[in-house]
Amino acid sequence: PPSTRKTDNAGSTNSLQIAIENRYFNCSGISFVSREHWRANQSKPENYFNTLDGVPYVFYHHTDGDECDSRDTCAEIIRKWQVCHQNTRGWDDIAYNFPIGGDGLVYEGRGWRRVGAHTLGYNDISLSFGFIGKLTKQNSVYVV
Repeated sequence: PPSTRKTDNAGSTNSLQIAIENRYFNCSGISFVSREHWRANQSKPENYFNTLDGVPYVFYHHTDGDECDSRDTCAEIIRKWQVCHQNTRGWDDIAYNFPIGGDGLVYEGRGWRRVGAHTLGYNDISLSFGFIGKLTKQNSVYVV
């Protein structure tokens, strides 16, 4: 049966490195930005890892807020979310496993193995992608 494990060093785990080493994905043409490179705060140590067997659901969200078109602007928005999610909402980390910016980059949030805080009742059996900004007809082309 699927299982989760608690870790004391969730914030120091580099899920992109783990994914590459364990061949979780082959995403040629997709550029990832690590937590280190968007200058993420440390995750709270209560964070849980997803099972290594994968998850049955993927959720795509749009954040309905500010948009970004550069790495610096996207990283700034993601850092603001992280502060809000950790300090105001009391969550372990940013809600999403992977925010996606208008710059076309995929940012490591909670990563491949950590449970998110994005879809009530499905957090521990899914991954989430949060598209930064409003997905209107006018600007949704960049997402595709």
